[in-house]
Amino acid sequence: MESTRERAREIILNFSLWAAGIVLFPVPFSDLVLLMPVQSAMVISIGRAYGLKDPPEKVLAILAGACGASVFGQITVLFVANFIPILGKFISAPFVFGWTYGLGEVAMRYFDSQGEASPDELRTIFEKASKEASRNYSSRPRIQPDQALDNIREYVSEEEYRKIRERFGSN
Repeated sequence: MESTRERAREIILNFSLWAAGIVLFPVPFSDLVLLMPVQSAMVISIGRAYGLKDPPEKVLAILAGACGASVFGQITVLFVANFIPILGKFISAPFVFGWTYGLGEVAMRYFDSQGEASPDELRTIFEKASKEASRNYSSRPRIQPDQALDNIREYVSEEEYRKIRERFGSN
């Protein structure tokens, strides 16, 4: 049986790949609307792996606070990238992968510490993990968005999975 940390890392990788895949959809500005729900679902899935006791809204607020300036940076990069046809999406994919991965590492540390990690510690973890993941994005195996979506199926409820598939036009 795999450990909770191994399970969490698997969740982080799969959701990070899915988030990067969202950026590559050819619909302008779709990434601005769709990334936050995917990243939130990742945090909640990690929480479930750890036996989440706090309300998800509380955890999301704490983690967003720890990563706040970076969330604003993510939105800014995505907004600008949408004005550069095709190339902008390929440039922003590694950043989104890194930010999502960093957020997942922060969530994992939060749950490891049972909510006792300081905001400064979480911010430091986010900055380090997201930069490293962005740099390593190009060495990740390439998967199609549908494959990435299938990889997250086991981490969300059947209803959540159905809604995500509907939102992205997949059956």
